[in-house]
Amino acid sequence: MSLFPATSTRLGWLIVWASFAVGIVAELNNETSPTHSFKSRPDLHAPILTIDLIKPELVTPGYIFLAPYRNLDPAPYIYDNYGNLVWSGAGSGGPKTAHAPRVCTLRARGHGVIMDQSYRVVKTVESAGAGASSDMHEFKLTPFSDGTTALMTVYQPRRYDLTANPRFNIRDGLGWIVEGVFQKVDIETGALIFEWRSLDHVDPFAAWTLPGTTDTSGDGLTQQTPWDDFHLNSIDKNADGDYLLSARHVSAVYKVSGVDGHIIWQLGGNSPSFEQTNFAFSYQHHARWISENATHTLLSLFDNASNNYNWTGSESSGIILSIS
Repeated sequence: MSLFPATSTRLGWLIVWASFAVGIVAELNNETSPTHSFKSRPDLHAPILTIDLIKPELVTPGYIFLAPYRNLDPAPYIYDNYGNLVWSGAGSGGPKTAHAPRVCTLRARGHGVIMDQSYRVVKTVESAGAGASSDMHEFKLTPFSDGTTALMTVYQPRRYDLTANPRFNIRDGLGWIVEGVFQKVDIETGALIFEWRSLDHVDPFAAWTLPGTTDTSGDGLTQQTPWDDFHLNSIDKNADGDYLLSARHVSAVYKVSGVDGHIIWQLGGNSPSFEQTNFAFSYQHHARWISENATHTLLSLFDNASNNYNWTGSESSGIILSIS
């Protein structure tokens, strides 16, 4: 089988810039975190989104969704394609809506939130079992489920022997690792329907990000600083019931069986299932099915091409891939 990029959508026609503070600060600072100011909503401090260049005919209609967590008011925000604030999930007066966009779900730390068209919370969804709570990377209504189930990511620290491989830099005793977990949960009952765990299927040796090497990797020495070898950041499901997973720290996308969880194929990473001629991606996000039949698979992803410490390309890009 072979793989080639059907389309590489460079972010050249819509250049977006937003400045967020390096850490959460106690008072407003328009130099480190430029924010909007509204007379009607003085409680809102939404980040200013500056559009440097736009060609409307080349930009997909819709809205820009941001969820900055290192600015003055960590929250979800929605902007139009010209950088105007449409909706804010922060503020003491509660969320505010303009232009009446339709919204279904958003992520909060620890659980998923489902809202109606007026942004009123109608349901919260927790991860199942006695493990860690769900994290911020993915929460979505399961495709082809008629809205009865949800997919969510869970980052679960656990003890793990990291001494066997000198690359991990753990010399004595057991270390700590973050297991990438995803669950399919019944929205009404909270029952666990399907669960997948990275350590059952992917050896940590496949990691492109080693302990203590980046600001998100963790050093693996304590439960508070576990090594994030996998970094699961998106989940999708197709009509056949199989899943598409993106794992940033192994720079790979996986098709996973919805029956027993085994990996059907791997795209990218150390041991790809396909020949990738003159094409590479790394540290990606947001892998999504577009279409699939007996001979071809079409999917999209966002290629970061860098983790701020290592690079496989000079710029990030949105890519549509065809596998045949």
